[in-house]
Amino acid sequence: MAYDPSRRPRHPVAVAELNDSATLAQAATFLDGTIDTMSTAAARQAAMHAITILRGASRSLTP
Repeated sequence: MAYDPSRRPRHPVAVAELNDSATLAQAATFLDGTIDTMSTAAARQAAMHAITILRGASRSLTP
């Protein structure tokens, strides 16, 4: 039986980080899609700020 590195399971922490990164990216995408429904400039600005933070956090978790 030969060693096959592609069948080796990933480290649990790496898997958790990738899952968390995907969840943060989905939250940012959802918020980006609903930004047009906000009626005040302060709410839109807060949403844009949150999107920036979520996407940055998502990028920091991906290897």
